[in-house]
Amino acid sequence: MERKGTEKGFYDCLTISSRQKEGLEMAKLSKLVAVTVIALLSISVLAALSQADSNQTFYVGQVNATGTMTLGWFVQTDIVNVTANFTARIPTAIVPGTYNATFQGFARITEDNIDFNGAMMTENGTFQAEFEVPNAYTLPKGMCGATGQLVLVISQTVLPPPVTFECISVVGSVTNFGSSPAMGCLQADAKIVNSTASTAENESQAHVTWIPVTSTPLPVAPVWNATFGNYTYSYYSATLINATDTELNYTGNDLYIAGVWSVLNVTFSFTGMNWTDWQTSTSYLRQNATGTLEVYGNWKNFTLSITGFDDVIGTVDHVCIRVGTFLDGDVLGHGVVDIYDLVYVARYMGAVPGDPRFGGLSNFGAVSKADVCGDGSVDIYDLVTVASQMGQTG
Repeated sequence: MERKGTEKGFYDCLTISSRQKEGLEMAKLSKLVAVTVIALLSISVLAALSQADSNQTFYVGQVNATGTMTLGWFVQTDIVNVTANFTARIPTAIVPGTYNATFQGFARITEDNIDFNGAMMTENGTFQAEFEVPNAYTLPKGMCGATGQLVLVISQTVLPPPVTFECISVVGSVTNFGSSPAMGCLQADAKIVNSTASTAENESQAHVTWIPVTSTPLPVAPVWNATFGNYTYSYYSATLINATDTELNYTGNDLYIAGVWSVLNVTFSFTGMNWTDWQTSTSYLRQNATGTLEVYGNWKNFTLSITGFDDVIGTVDHVCIRVGTFLDGDVLGHGVVDIYDLVYVARYMGAVPGDPRFGGLSNFGAVSKADVCGDGSVDIYDLVTVASQMGQTG
C-alpha cells in the first residue's frame, strides 16, 4: 500500500502527487477549509451545550434515529444511511415524541463501525448525541466531519445504576528494541471495571511506534542540505486489535494487557527542495500476533512482547488513574484535556513521525504522541479530537 504527500504532510484519501495541476490543489484546499469550518462550528456547538447544562433539567431518553449523513474529507464527501438506537441526556423541553433533527459533529471510521459524536438539533432544543452504525461502505479510516438530516423518535427510559470503574492512561518513551537502542512512543488506556460488576468486562487500547537508533546523521535542518540529499527511513507501528486480558497488579506488574496485535512496517521517503515532497509505503509484518504489554516498577517501566519480534522496552513518562472514560485528547496523560494538549498537537501540525522539518528522527516520539488518531500524520482531525474534548476529565 503506497501513499504520497505534499509539504502539508497530510494523508489524503486519494493518491495525489505534489506536481498535479494547480486546480486540483485548490479544490483540495477548499475541501480542507470546508472540513475545518464544520469541525470548528461543531466544537462551538458542543461547547455551548456544555455551558447550558447547568441551566437545564434532563431525563434519560431512548432515541431511534433514521436518515442520512454526509461525511466530509479533504478531497471527497460521502453519504451514508443511518439507522441507530442510543440513549442520551435529553433536555425536558424536548418532550418524548417524533422530531425532525439536524446533526452536526464528527465521525470516526473504523473497519467495522462508524461512530458519530456531535450536536442533535431539534425544534425544541439541542442535545449531545453519541451513536454508532455498522460500516457497510468503502470509506477512509479515521476522523471526518459529519452533518445529517434525521428523524428521531424519543421515549423516556430508566437506566440501571452505573458500573464503577477506573481508567488508567499511560504515556511512555521507547528506549530499546531488543538489545539495540531505539526511540518511540507508547500510548495506552485501560478501563478496569469494579470486580462486583460481573456483567461488565475490562477494556484496553494501546499503540506503540518505534524506530531503531542508528549512527546515520539525522537530518533536522529546516532547509535542504546537499549532505543528506533524499531522505528515507522505516519504523514499526504496533496496535492492539483485541484485548483478551486487562489486569491491575497482576504477576508483579502494575498494569498487564494481553491480546492480539498488528505490526506495521512504514517507510517514508522525502525528496525535493526543503523535503517538500514525501512518499510512504506500508506493509503488515503481523496482523494477528499474540502479545503482552507490561507496566512495572511502580509505574516506571514498560515492556511490549509480541510473538516473532524482539521486546520493545521503555520508560513511563506519565500515568493517570481516575474514575471516568477513555480520553483520546489527553495527549499528555495528565488526567484532563486542556490547552496544553491542544498546543502540543498544534505545534506538530503537518508532521509525520521522523519528519526532517520537525526535528527529524530525534523528535520521532514527540510527533508520534501528537498523532492522536494514529493514522501516521498530525492533521486537523487530531486537533479536532483534542478540541472537542476540552475540559473533560473522564
